[in-house]
Amino acid sequence: MTYGSGDYTYKVDKDWGKLPDGYEFNQVAGVAVDKEDNVYLYNRSDHQVMVFSKKGDFVKSWDVKFSNPHGMHIGPDGNFYFADRDAHVVLKYSPDQTLLLTLGTYDVPSNTGYEGDLMVVPHPAGPFNLPTGVVVSEDGSIFVSDGYGNCRFH
Repeated sequence: MTYGSGDYTYKVDKDWGKLPDGYEFNQVAGVAVDKEDNVYLYNRSDHQVMVFSKKGDFVKSWDVKFSNPHGMHIGPDGNFYFADRDAHVVLKYSPDQTLLLTLGTYDVPSNTGYEGDLMVVPHPAGPFNLPTGVVVSEDGSIFVSDGYGNCRFH
């Protein structure tokens, strides 16, 4: 079936994403494509970063663990940026899975007065309280949506 209209159409390929035994798609929270057209899925399962070819063949998974995967981006430098929501951090990794940078403090949310009701965030604060997404501009500036417990953009 084809979806969309005009120049903006796509087809769903139900066979895309062939997983090895023991792997699963579970709340895929982010997707990005590198310069070689490999597709990276940021997934809430035992295999949190999975890599596929453009055609959907499984390439590998990363040996990294996150508290709650929520958003990812591949920067213009080729490095990977991950928002780890429940750990209250944003992490920068090299393509070889080396941790290069941690923004925020692990497991320490900013003090916004947030107490679990997403509709009530008494006041904004510094980074981070349940960050949701990250992007990097061409000049290397990092932008983070800190949306659940902070309602800010850093």
